[in-house]
Amino acid sequence: MNYEIKALSSVLGAEIRGIDLANQNLAQKDIEQLYDLIHQHKVLVFRDQSFSLEQQIKACSQFGAIELHPAKEVPWGYRELTYVANTDPTYTQILDHCGPTFELWHSDTCYLPKPARISMLYAERVPQEGGETLFSNTVQAYEDLPESIKTLLDDKKAVFGSGQQLMNRCQARGYALHIPSSEIEPDVIHPVIRTHPYTQQKSIFVNWAHTDRILDMPEEESKKLLDYLYEHTTSERYRYDHYPQQGDLIVWDNAATLHSNTEKKLKEIRIMRRVMIQGTTPY
Repeated sequence: MNYEIKALSSVLGAEIRGIDLANQNLAQKDIEQLYDLIHQHKVLVFRDQSFSLEQQIKACSQFGAIELHPAKEVPWGYRELTYVANTDPTYTQILDHCGPTFELWHSDTCYLPKPARISMLYAERVPQEGGETLFSNTVQAYEDLPESIKTLLDDKKAVFGSGQQLMNRCQARGYALHIPSSEIEPDVIHPVIRTHPYTQQKSIFVNWAHTDRILDMPEEESKKLLDYLYEHTTSERYRYDHYPQQGDLIVWDNAATLHSNTEKKLKEIRIMRRVMIQGTTPY
């Protein structure tokens, strides 16, 4: 497997050129090599890809079993992927009320018993300005914590959810998020500090969107500590903001990063298609 790789920032992220995922059948050793790069760089951007829906699903399935959309039926016909767009269902008209006007940091499906291992976001149509995805290196953020905070957190667990608490937090900031009851999962309990299942590196796993509270801690103390962790983890020194190019396939490690939308309102259409690969129970 031949390719070129270049770092996208000093914090995290690298771009790959020379691999055509739609038309290359990767050997197992190639997949293992790419996973090594994902673990090293946290975010990997495959440039100049071109996928139909079927090609995207087939290409991404080489990286593992795909996490299915929770809805039994989806308008685009494939539960293996999800559209992330700022448009109406026809993908032709921009919605003024689409998305929050603040950064909503999270790790994909961290509210499930087994969160997604990686997410794979394809840039089908991108605006000339804006539309970036923000990423944070949660491994480095953990390593830089004071030792006293590490000791306090290492055995702590937290409640993660995708329902009413998230909607309440968004409502308090002026965003009327609605999640259909059919898509709300039962709350789960995960570690505050997660150990990566493949690299054994520790990272900060809690996030603003889906963490409700730290267990075995008074409510006010939990809130204060979570607010500190959110501010620390998403500070500029741990961040890389990716401005997508047409044809990017952006792949990130959900056990080593958080990501967010930008707070800027888009003036042009942005259409992305996401596939997620199944993961393991956090510990």
